Amino acid sequence: MAVRIKIPALLTLFMLVSCGTLSIHKTSDFKKLSSRYQLNKVYYSEGENSKKNIMEWQMHSISLLRLFNIYDHDADFISLYFEGENKLLLDYIIIQEGVVTVKHEEFTGKWKKNFFEVYLSKKQFFIPLLYGRFDIDRLRIGVNDKGNLFIRNFYDRSGYITGFAAGNSAENPYYFITQQQYTGLMPYNDNGLWGYKNNEGKIIIAPQYNFARTFEYDAARVILNGKWGLIDTLGAVLAAPQYDSISKPNAMSLPPVYVVSKNNKLGLADAKGKIICAVQYDEISGGYKNYFSTKLGDKYGIASRQKTIVPALYDRVGIYDDKGFFTVFKNKKEYLVDTLGYEYDIIPPPKRRFIDFSPYYGKVPDISTRRIAN
Repeated sequence: MAVRIKIPALLTLFMLVSCGTLSIHKTSDFKKLSSRYQLNKVYYSEGENSKKNIMEWQMHSISLLRLFNIYDHDADFISLYFEGENKLLLDYIIIQEGVVTVKHEEFTGKWKKNFFEVYLSKKQFFIPLLYGRFDIDRLRIGVNDKGNLFIRNFYDRSGYITGFAAGNSAENPYYFITQQQYTGLMPYNDNGLWGYKNNEGKIIIAPQYNFARTFEYDAARVILNGKWGLIDTLGAVLAAPQYDSISKPNAMSLPPVYVVSKNNKLGLADAKGKIICAVQYDEISGGYKNYFSTKLGDKYGIASRQKTIVPALYDRVGIYDDKGFFTVFKNKKEYLVDTLGYEYDIIPPPKRRFIDFSPYYGKVPDISTRRIAN
């Protein structure tokens, strides 16, 4: 017997699976709360992805502030607490214009069975089978089976037009430990000066700094007399306080590196405080795997996690391929640059026959033209 599916039912089903806010997502890993105020604690701001078989780029820690789309501040510990029926609050310490300040954020959401739900973005419009546009960013906040703060972040930034779709969506689970569970050296304040204690309360580095951040990769960022520097876990100076800012360590690959700034110029330093890319650039971006793009004026260069590969010589720096070459552009001409800083002309692609529609994959360097980029 043939099964008949009515068109309205089909359209309804399509709407349900297409609509980000109506999609069904896993909630069984949220455990029962004894009280909604059970979550009112101070948490270490760096959380871990608890998804199994995650991709390499997902293995890195996630900032609690980033989950709430707060990108203009960093914090080591964050006080998370609830007030009333639908209000979530975050308090954290920042340094602003040289002054230690407590920053306060508020979010409105709803309590579900075992979690609190917040929509940071909830925009959608769709005509089933014809057109759809979605911008959904949702957090579900509760505890996992170990009692850790547990957050599921779902986002959907996608769209479709009659059979053609673009964008991406994903749901990632993260957990965060409390300040009491943190085992690293803890920054503490004593009469306006900052030092470090271990988890037993013993003073390891005496209070002497205007501000201090937690240790990452055995180095910590500190402020003295308005300038940022780096110290090791014994308090020895790795980089003298001389910088206007030092970023969190970029650890998308190892070894970690810092972006440092001085007099409105940027450079790169390693975890020992050694400058590996001179503090002279207007922009530094990238860092996935081993390479960064640098910009000085309207010219671009390339740096690695160990050194400057080429200074800012090019009108544009393109992609890095799996054969070990960067595509670069200079004076409207395209070249290749290897990871040692040598530049090459590109061997022209083979001529095509009129009916040959096969693509030309990859660019091949002319080894005979190898030269130092200048």
